[in-house]
Formats: sequence, C-alpha cells, structure tokens
Amino acid sequence: MTLLIVTAIPTIAVNENNYNFSESSSFKPVDVPDSWLEGADQYQTDYYSHAGMVIAPLYHVAQEFKPTKEDLTAVALNFYNFDAPSNIDITVSIRDSLDGVDLTTKTISADDKKIKTDGIWVMFDFDDITIIPEETYYIVCYASDGAEDPPNCYCWFFDVANKYDRGIAWESYDSGETWTDLEDPGWGPEWVEIDLCFITYFQEPPKNKPYINTPFLQFLENHPYIFPLLRQLLGL
Repeated sequence: MTLLIVTAIPTIAVNENNYNFSESSSFKPVDVPDSWLEGADQYQTDYYSHAGMVIAPLYHVAQEFKPTKEDLTAVALNFYNFDAPSNIDITVSIRDSLDGVDLTTKTISADDKKIKTDGIWVMFDFDDITIIPEETYYIVCYASDGAEDPPNCYCWFFDVANKYDRGIAWESYDSGETWTDLEDPGWGPEWVEIDLCFITYFQEPPKNKPYINTPFLQFLENHPYIFPLLRQLLGL
C-alpha cells in the first residue's frame, strides 16, 4: 500500500511506500524534454525517487552553480504538486550570494503552469543578465503559500550523491535569513550531497509549452520528425 507522507523534517517532502524510498510507484516523475537542453549552460536533471524540497513562505531553497558563459537568460526547474492550495506564486531569483540582492527575478503562477503530482519542468524566462564565468551564483526559490500543514505545498525535485559537482544545494527555515547546506543534513545515509533539478540558459530558452507527462506527447517531443511523416503518410 502506497502512502503519501511528509517526514518529520519539515523542509523535505517524500512520496514513499512502507518498504523502500526507491520503490514507490504512485507516480513517475517527468523527464526533461530533449529540446529544453538547447542553449543550456549548467544543468542537473536527475531526481531521487519521488522526493523534493518544500518551497513556501518560510522554506526557501537554493541551488549553487558556476556558469561557463557570460549571459544568463533563464532557468528551468522541476516541480511537483504535493496537494498544494490554489493561487500560489513561485518566485525564482539569481544572486551572487545567498543573502545578497536579486540580480534578476521572475514570479509565475503555479496554477497557470498546471503543476501536477507527476511534476513538470517550468521555465523562468527573466530579464537577461551578464555574469562572470566560473564565479559562484545561486538559484533561490520560494512560494507565496503552502506548507503550513504539510503536505500542502509545491516541491522542487532533487537528486543525491553529488550529481552536480559545480555547486551544492541550500535550505532556509526562516524565509532566507539563515541558510544551511544540504551536503549532509542528517536525515539518513541516503540523503547526502543533494543537488536540485535545474537548467540554466545562456541563449534564448526554448519556447516549448510546459511539458505534460503523456507518453504519446513525450514520444513526439523526443522524435520531432515523426509528425511530418505521419501527415505525409495520411495525406494530410
């Protein structure tokens, strides 16, 4: 029997069964569409089981990264819906220090993006900025509501075991006043060296609509030449 629970650690939401985190079968997270890596600089697109960091007014989360390009035009993040209420805005900012000013920022309506239980990659196409290659920057994310009584929130997917070696993940319990790294948060031996799922762009980002976890649409997304062939075969 599969249960939806939140662990005693308030900033991590997990979808687990009674036996093993990795064996939960209640949903299959959405992989990033191939075309969303066009124009990308830095990225980490793997996820661990069905787990993500809660984003809420109190719970801010950040992913550190080091660019190799001078331009930063957008980021894409992978979220899922953990029984979140409606009318929530999600804000993403880029900073050169965790407690610094926003270099650029973008707020989207989660309702407009139709973030589902399976998850979805969401594009934040903000005002372009110039950055310094090989310097450290942070993708900082929080939501306008949720998680007052978890699970009622949106979550940002992550992976473990240092899948991105050019930066680490961070969390804040107090709306970004203080930060703690997620290299070894003390949640257990498997929850170490956490990196969140993200993509940064140095060119104009793909103009795809939000990606839905439908096998046929996923097939067409990964094989764009198929649709013209179908039209030709069907005489359309």
